[in-house]
Amino acid sequence: MPAVFDALRLSLEGRFANRPVTELPAADVAVVLGGGIDSGPPSWPYPNLGEAADRVWHAARLYRAGKVEMLIRTTRSLVSAGTERMLVDFGKANPLEKARQQPDKVKQVKLREQRYLRERDKS
Repeated sequence: MPAVFDALRLSLEGRFANRPVTELPAADVAVVLGGGIDSGPPSWPYPNLGEAADRVWHAARLYRAGKVEMLIRTTRSLVSAGTERMLVDFGKANPLEKARQQPDKVKQVKLREQRYLRERDKS
């Protein structure tokens, strides 16, 4: 599973403790994030759940227990493979490399610093 998606997923999932279905409140709809689910081989009639199986099974448990009336599954990834590679490479870079990769951001920091110094000197 892509590293960036894992970070996003874990930041969301980490906020909530795992609880039995019986302890969860009822809702009209549950949204099942589809990242990690694909169609599998052409001859296979079922989805390939991969690492997303826990989400799908939990959604099914909610539905079967009458906790939700409808399940909605998303089908698109949040981040493309190229974007993920770029973000991972950027995360591994040292501060100087990061500055070289984003000259516009460096310019913004310099302008803010200049404004701050001008304001400080006025007081």
